[in-house]
Amino acid sequence: MKSRDTFGGLLSLLVAGLNAQADVVTDWNEAALNAIRAQNTSPPAASRNLAILHLAIYDAVNGIARTHEPYRAHAVGAPPASASREAAASTAAYQVMSALYPMLQTRHDTLYQSTLGAVPDRPQKTQGVRWGEKAAAATSGHSTFSGAAAATMALFFGTDDIAFTVGSDDLPGVQRSYQSFSAAAEESGMSRILGGIHYMFSNRHGLDSGATIGEMVVTRYLRPKGNLSRHR
Repeated sequence: MKSRDTFGGLLSLLVAGLNAQADVVTDWNEAALNAIRAQNTSPPAASRNLAILHLAIYDAVNGIARTHEPYRAHAVGAPPASASREAAASTAAYQVMSALYPMLQTRHDTLYQSTLGAVPDRPQKTQGVRWGEKAAAATSGHSTFSGAAAATMALFFGTDDIAFTVGSDDLPGVQRSYQSFSAAAEESGMSRILGGIHYMFSNRHGLDSGATIGEMVVTRYLRPKGNLSRHR
């Protein structure tokens, strides 16, 4: 029942919040449906992709309107209430579609330029764009992988405090040393911040979710087994 209320609120918020510019949402929804058809996306994946798109738009608009509970954007601060909701919604949708269907990037670029071009060039537009980018930001994959690896290794060896040194395939002769698995994971996550690829909240979400995944894999699946070769 809660999910129905949430999506009911989503629809009313988007229509009421964007007023005459509600077509921004329907335009991006149509673009998503066209992408699904063009790429022959399976029904389960299509449902997931549409959910990602509209939740990003919801958080982008609701973060400015602040009339409903956020889905996940509460972790990234709040934009000025005067920020453009149209710019935020279109930017969030653009970021999501670019990530989900990169092979159709030209289409996304054209629609984004069109919808954003309808918004007056004022500070509110810039604020909306910046907020839309944050609302749609994906969890850092590098942070997630690293968090999962660090948790798995620590549980396997019984401690996180194991020093090690690693090299690089891309930089022969360059090595990095760490005093623990978690220290390596932290540095890996920060590299995405320093490279301008992710926000800090995306890094922290990735490390935390990765650690949870690592713990689940070890406790549920990497359990000692008997020597099966004896029974063959």
